[in-house]
Amino acid sequence: MTIAQLKAAEPTLVRLSNEKMSPYSAFKLSGFLQVASEELKKFDDARNELVLKYGGDAPAGKTDGTIRVKPENMDAFQAEIEPLLRKEVDMELIQTDVISSFDITPTEAILLRPFVNPTYWE
Repeated sequence: MTIAQLKAAEPTLVRLSNEKMSPYSAFKLSGFLQVASEELKKFDDARNELVLKYGGDAPAGKTDGTIRVKPENMDAFQAEIEPLLRKEVDMELIQTDVISSFDITPTEAILLRPFVNPTYWE
């Protein structure tokens, strides 16, 4: 699985992390979520450094401290961020019994598929 896949699934993972569940599921899922959180933090820190490197002043009318990548630096930014997004992450797959009691949408299922043991669908 890649950082890009983790990043795409992040909202769903956050939602699942706030669901009530059995102690068994909570402990099993918490291990996965802790590793995912650590990997996402590393990516976000690296991304923020790149935004600072290639960014400029806040857009006109923005006073919240937002820094955006300058349009003229977008290609260089993309060239550095793409390898970070493609980075493979070695994580233990979530077993289907851990999440089988959750109600999820088909879209969430698509996002979670790379992280769930595929034997459930076979």
